[in-house]
Amino acid sequence: MTEIAGSNELLSDIGHDSSDGFDEGRKIVILGILFILLFATAAVAVVMGAYDITIFDVYKTIFTHLTLGDITELPKLHNTVVWNLRVPRILLDVLVGGALAIAGAVFQGVFRNPLVEPYILGVSSGAAFGAALGIVFPAIFFSIQLSAFAFGSMAVAMAYFLARVRGARLRLSRSSLPA
Repeated sequence: MTEIAGSNELLSDIGHDSSDGFDEGRKIVILGILFILLFATAAVAVVMGAYDITIFDVYKTIFTHLTLGDITELPKLHNTVVWNLRVPRILLDVLVGGALAIAGAVFQGVFRNPLVEPYILGVSSGAAFGAALGIVFPAIFFSIQLSAFAFGSMAVAMAYFLARVRGARLRLSRSSLPA
């Protein structure tokens, strides 16, 4: 609790106005609106596609699956297109978007910089190198995505350990200087 009070004092010392209207209640309202927008976008996206299925048939298929109804009453093509193609695609889109948002928030928190990007630590370069190796040598690297993830992680680990070693050397050299 004292940390929060200390940070509020620090913010007021540097001229930050905490009365900008961005309190907890407003954050909850904004998150609620964004959640409703996500749900509405997903509801529209499940209806759209190359195969024309009426809105009623789409939601009838989804409702039948969610309530554990009799699936045999549904047309097989509608069931396949909606439940096996569109719904998993939309759920995966939401999960991947959430994972990217979390990764971005972690980067911003680690670097304390709201403009941080994956190029800072070499994540993009490492992932691109891993993907290229996965494409060129498919017998060695079984999955392009796993290879990209592994090499991107190795690039971050190498940057971390190099900075740690360099920082230790810098501290040692400064401690040996006369005061």
